[in-house]
Amino acid sequence: MSRLPSTGRDPSQPMILVATGDSATRIDLARIVARLGLRTLATFDGDAALAAAQTYGLELLGMIVDSDLPSASGRDITSAIRRVAGDLPLIVLDRTGGAMPCSDPQYTLAVAPNDMPRIAAFLQRVADTLPVAHTHELVVPAAGPR
Repeated sequence: MSRLPSTGRDPSQPMILVATGDSATRIDLARIVARLGLRTLATFDGDAALAAAQTYGLELLGMIVDSDLPSASGRDITSAIRRVAGDLPLIVLDRTGGAMPCSDPQYTLAVAPNDMPRIAAFLQRVADTLPVAHTHELVVPAAGPR
């Protein structure tokens, strides 16, 4: 239940794991990630997110996890992924406003799934940690009606 990269793996181009059951949100997030010059590893449920992290953990630069994933809670999946891939920067898509724990709050953002400007700004800060050859600057307009 995941869409893994179909072409050869390129460890020199890091990935952002996007785990959400909402297809529109997944597409919007993939566009933001692509504009930063990064790859998206998109999954539709918690089991697929964990399997993807186990397979691609060393290539992950960060993750975006829906707190309401099918098959497992976002909190459980995030904890399991961190056991595999380490304390990666994390965006939690949360419709209730609750935050998830992280050892370093600088690397965690709990945000509504439609708040693309805040998500883009956080991802830009994550991408800024890479060598210049890997990144592109991203400007996202303010959120408006969809």
